[in-house]
Amino acid sequence: MIIYIISEIVVLNANSTRNNNRLKNIIEISSKYKIPLLILLTHSDSYCKDVKSSDEKNWKEICKDKINRNKELLLEFINEMTIGIKMQENDIIHTVLGEPDKISDEEIIKKFPKKIKEKYDKANDEIKSVILETFIEGKDFSDNEIQEFIEEEIKIYGRQKLIEKIKEKLPFQYHSALNESNDI
Repeated sequence: MIIYIISEIVVLNANSTRNNNRLKNIIEISSKYKIPLLILLTHSDSYCKDVKSSDEKNWKEICKDKINRNKELLLEFINEMTIGIKMQENDIIHTVLGEPDKISDEEIIKKFPKKIKEKYDKANDEIKSVILETFIEGKDFSDNEIQEFIEEEIKIYGRQKLIEKIKEKLPFQYHSALNESNDI
């Protein structure tokens, strides 16, 4: 299996795909030797973060359109180019390879305004939980919003889902070897 990674921060268009000699070479090798090809489109979270920070009111639509268009464009280009194999839509996967920044409860509590912090300190565990949730919902944690957007609305895979997808594409003997290596 050949896995090729393309960053979605770079704008993909007809010229950028046709001028990508590495991609052309990999497609030719994959086709000639009948090696399964998997293309990963990465950094969609970074792209969405950039679009959102540029004060776009409709950043979600812009991100969704571009990210979906990237996949369509690549699929068209590859299927025009290849002779021996036809790639399917599920051969091109949007993924986020990095882990999202997790903000701990302690870090959030440190950001409480003085009055909320005083109420939090005096509250019982149930009320503390409510205060924490209310503060998180009211605060602009844009990374969390972007993460939720790409996972729920665009269905972009994280590392665990990506591993499952790769296992689906691998021949059975390699899939079994991966499972056995986990036992060591």
